[in-house]
Amino acid sequence: MKKILLLVYFTIPTMLFAQKKQGQQLVDSLLKVLPTLQSDTIKVKVLYDISSGYRAFNASEGIKYAQQALELSSDLDWQKGKAMSYGAIGSNYTGKSDYPKALENLFKALSINESINNTKGQAVNLLNIGVVYMKKGDQQTALSYYYKSKTLYEQLRDNNGISFNLNNISIIYQEQKNYTKALECYKLALNIASNENNKTQISTTLGNIGVVYFFQKEYDKALAAHFAALKISEELGNKGLSADNMGNIGVSYRNIAGESTLYVKGDSLIPKGKQANLQLSVEYFTRAIKQGREIGYLDAIQEFYSGLSETYMLMGEKDKALESYKEYVAIKDSTGSADIRLKIANLEATRAMELKDKELEIEKLKVANTRKERVLYISGLLLLLATVAIVFRKFYFQRRSNRVLSIEKRKYLQHIKVQEDVLKNITHVQSHDLRGPVSTILGLAKLYDQEHPDDPDNNTIINDIIDVSVKLDKQITSLIKKENKLAADSKDMNNDSHTNF
Repeated sequence: MKKILLLVYFTIPTMLFAQKKQGQQLVDSLLKVLPTLQSDTIKVKVLYDISSGYRAFNASEGIKYAQQALELSSDLDWQKGKAMSYGAIGSNYTGKSDYPKALENLFKALSINESINNTKGQAVNLLNIGVVYMKKGDQQTALSYYYKSKTLYEQLRDNNGISFNLNNISIIYQEQKNYTKALECYKLALNIASNENNKTQISTTLGNIGVVYFFQKEYDKALAAHFAALKISEELGNKGLSADNMGNIGVSYRNIAGESTLYVKGDSLIPKGKQANLQLSVEYFTRAIKQGREIGYLDAIQEFYSGLSETYMLMGEKDKALESYKEYVAIKDSTGSADIRLKIANLEATRAMELKDKELEIEKLKVANTRKERVLYISGLLLLLATVAIVFRKFYFQRRSNRVLSIEKRKYLQHIKVQEDVLKNITHVQSHDLRGPVSTILGLAKLYDQEHPDDPDNNTIINDIIDVSVKLDKQITSLIKKENKLAADSKDMNNDSHTNF
């Protein structure tokens, strides 16, 4: 084993009790609760949490409970529950080093979370997909998924999620031998995990810090970090994490044995002598293999066998070295065969097609939205033009009406003036032209001698009365004509008014 194991953290957030209990203790608590639950979304969440808890020490059981969660979610038609279940199945398959099935289920989870706009779920899926690619050795693809996940966690202001990604991104820096940057990110992640009291992540981050110290050949600091990480993972009952920590301790002791000039302090975790360190290396590799086999942790077990083979070679025990190497090759062939690579390639192609189809759907929606916007714009423009036309028509008729009213007003005023003139004339005629003749007639009538009708003066008086009466008749006729004309003009004015309106 030429390189030390890199601990990669899997994020499977539990829904109910993760902050209070973890590992075996969490699973035991949830298994007691499970029989009391109805078949609803709460039960789905509990099944999911049981699956998440089992991943650390029994991935097969984890898959079983995740499948139960998936079946119940399907019965309830609860899309978020289906996404959670697929994610848990995928992460448990990652724990078993079955990467094709891991990616298959993680991509299903991601697709559902994208369709329901579940940002937190997408962040979790992207991170766990990155973990699979990291374990496959595809750092570039892993890094792209980590950064996508980190961006979503930052949008959510989720410190735990940010810490998960910092841990995994730090591993990339570590692979690039940028140890200063890697250590900086790890310490930031450790601070967040401590504040959140996330013991699993604390253990993982401590182990990764130990790896950096190992590469810097600060073996005392490396072992201190690994033993601290191992203590926490064993308390949690996390067999996968414990196996990783044991494997890293085994690598550390093997490399220390090869350092002939290493100074060992009296209170150091490093024993004196090459053989003593090699014996400790064998011990921790053996424990790591045993722990890994209990949970089917094949990806790590092959590395443990490779490391154990190299340790036996340094000890001069070639038969044991060959035996361990054969185990390493057998497991590597089973996890890295051409069939598996083909399955993964097919999954990646399927995912690419799904993304392409999604992009096409988005483009179709954009075109449809553009058409809708165009229709709305044209409709709005037509409505505006219609409104302007109505307002203009109303304004036109109002203006025309006002103009007619103005003309009619002038006519009425003129008519009133004419009436006033006529009335004044009639008044004048009544007071002067009519009263004079009437008075004359009355005066002549008094002069008539009724006692002597044959008096010649009476004939003169009667002739005068007749003359005055003729004049009076002419005056009265003229007056009547004026009154009739005034009445006719008023009638014509009223008729004109009704015609205009």
